[in-house]
Amino acid sequence: MLPPAQTGSASFHAQQAAEKALKGYLVSLGVERPPRTHDLLVLAGMIKQRGGSPPPESDLRVLNQHGVASRYPPAPPPTEAEAERALAMAEEVV
Repeated sequence: MLPPAQTGSASFHAQQAAEKALKGYLVSLGVERPPRTHDLLVLAGMIKQRGGSPPPESDLRVLNQHGVASRYPPAPPPTEAEAERALAMAEEVV
């Protein structure tokens, strides 16, 4: 159970964990320097081009929103359920 004050931070870090995992996967597929992007769909596209198996795009779309919304108010913080869903998705990606 996440306290309301931590849902934004947890969601943001879920996106970041997924981003780093996808970039690590790209390195394992031979990409020397993954692109400087936070867009998980771009990273998934590169993984697919290299013959890898990216996570479901629907999960990545949700996580992308958490990477932006938590940094740029006045977006309302995610609910506890949204934050927990983001954490579960990030765990699947990692």
